[in-house]
Amino acid sequence: MLKIFLVLILFFVNVFANAEVKKFDQVFLTSNPEEKLQLHQQLKSLYIQSVINDNEEEKKEILKRLIISSNFLGFDDKAYVQELIDGGVKEDEILKLKNALSVIEDQKIKKQENIISQPKTQDKTQDKTQDKTQDKTQDKTQDKTQDKKEDKKEDKKEDKKEDKKEDKKEDKKEDKKEDNSPQTELFILDMKKLDNGVLLNLNRKINQKDIKNFTLKGENFRYVADFNGVLKGAKQNFKFKEFDIIVSQFNPQAMRLVLISKKELKVKIELNDNTLFMGIDEEKKEKTQALPSKDTPKKAVVKEKEDPLYVLKSSKNKNGINLKLDNDIDLDDIKINSFKDGKVYRSIVSFEAILEGDRKKFDINNNQSITLVQYDKKTIRVVLTSSKEFKTNLDLDDDELFIGFTKNTTVAKKNSNPSTKKTIKKSGKVIVIDAGHGGKDPGTLGDKGVKEKDVVLSVALKLGNELKKRGYKIYYTRSTDKFINLRDRTSMANDKMADLFISIHANAAPNKQRAKTLQGIETFFLSPARSERSKKAAELENQSDFEEMNYFSKQTFLNFLNREKIVASNKLAIDVQKSILSNVRKKYKVVDGGVREAPFWVLVGAQMPAILIEIGYISHPSERARLVNRNFQDLLAIGIANGIESYFYKNQ
Repeated sequence: MLKIFLVLILFFVNVFANAEVKKFDQVFLTSNPEEKLQLHQQLKSLYIQSVINDNEEEKKEILKRLIISSNFLGFDDKAYVQELIDGGVKEDEILKLKNALSVIEDQKIKKQENIISQPKTQDKTQDKTQDKTQDKTQDKTQDKTQDKKEDKKEDKKEDKKEDKKEDKKEDKKEDKKEDNSPQTELFILDMKKLDNGVLLNLNRKINQKDIKNFTLKGENFRYVADFNGVLKGAKQNFKFKEFDIIVSQFNPQAMRLVLISKKELKVKIELNDNTLFMGIDEEKKEKTQALPSKDTPKKAVVKEKEDPLYVLKSSKNKNGINLKLDNDIDLDDIKINSFKDGKVYRSIVSFEAILEGDRKKFDINNNQSITLVQYDKKTIRVVLTSSKEFKTNLDLDDDELFIGFTKNTTVAKKNSNPSTKKTIKKSGKVIVIDAGHGGKDPGTLGDKGVKEKDVVLSVALKLGNELKKRGYKIYYTRSTDKFINLRDRTSMANDKMADLFISIHANAAPNKQRAKTLQGIETFFLSPARSERSKKAAELENQSDFEEMNYFSKQTFLNFLNREKIVASNKLAIDVQKSILSNVRKKYKVVDGGVREAPFWVLVGAQMPAILIEIGYISHPSERARLVNRNFQDLLAIGIANGIESYFYKNQ
């Protein structure tokens, strides 16, 4: 009966060819809790796949089933409901899905009541029959004895019935208590930026004792607050005048709020009903602003209002352009990102200002140009392009800014002060490089004693040195031969608030027969595997730490997936794969294994774009020889670095 009901509930849902969805429709209601959870996770995996495939209809059908499974398992279904509404599904249709559980429970109760009522009817019939057939000649003593026996039986029956009723009442009370338990999984429903901080609206209350806070002091002041919960969606960065607040999923169980500032601030965390506020103490801030020091000039106090900077005029100069500003600017507020894009070199100069007038393009010298554009409401972007490598020159003189090429060292302005010239380094992009395996875990093994852990460590260190030269901040999950579990690898990336996570591995054929044929460089990003080859690659890398896989599987790695992260990781993988091949093929003929999707557990916890690069097959004779070759490793490292720069350029 319950199966039939689910079919009726899903009658308006299109019939799927997908076997996993058919399985859900057939067995979900009769499954035990563990099986229900597994089916729910399979649906989430299918949902991610439908997002990747951009299949809107398939996504809707999976979302409908996710609402049913969420209600059965006691999970929050708000995100699924909202996405269906946004997709044009009627609310009454969604209400039928949400009410599926209560209707089925009503059916169960009615069925139980029918079972209980049947014995009562039978008892009455039996009593009447017994009364009619009783021997009229029985003496009074037998009648009394019979009455006593009947009374005892009835008392026992009544006691049993009362016990059953009490048990049912207790069970129902316990069920209600469990349903209303305040310790359900914690979610952030929405986030709001206020004047002095961020307000999180949660699905339930949270206590102060549930929050672990601490401070980190270094180059910047960081106030960290961790609490158990799940962030549905991408990491959020809220920018304020004096500080930033970042909201992210730190690990499978915990969310993390981080307030970052150049100076130490008085941080305030406030709980009120289902809300959590993190920010600075407004009263202290007001007092500080109201009482400037005796030595502070009046102009400095006025400047606290921070009126927007305007670019009033732009003009071409010999090796660049001059920008006329309406106020002063600090060179430290100007960011430069330089990289190679295919056959040309580019440098992007960005700063907060408003451009008066339209976009302009200036042709400077042969094969050199500069484009001036309002990138967004607050940011101006100046893009320098050249066929030859160059360095960006900034020259500031009062309210005039020169931006140009340094090939010709002629000073752009007669009155400019040479001491103010400055080439800005890249603006603090953080990259965590992960050399796979290590220590007790050798990874894949090749002939002549070649171990994956040694090869990938060498490439990882070379990549780090190359990126450091280009101005990036680099961290390694390991720089020596030691074992690190999967959880700690991405935990480091999250803790360092990295912009990218790059994991380096080497592949191997599944058997000797294929060892001589399987070869090539492949780049993976985290997603349910679509091909058999991707599945095999993931299985090979995942087997290094079963305990960690169990840890992540219980928390479900799909909590970490969202459309933005998948798309960003996919873009990064494409740029890196393309650049590796372009650089390595200058000397070696390598096979393009392509960009692939696979559920690599090492990428699970990363809250930033993350990829895993298989730099070749240790099991292949010629590729094994290349992988231990220093020149080949250098080409790999430079190729990966070029791909990273290309990604940053395209995704500012």
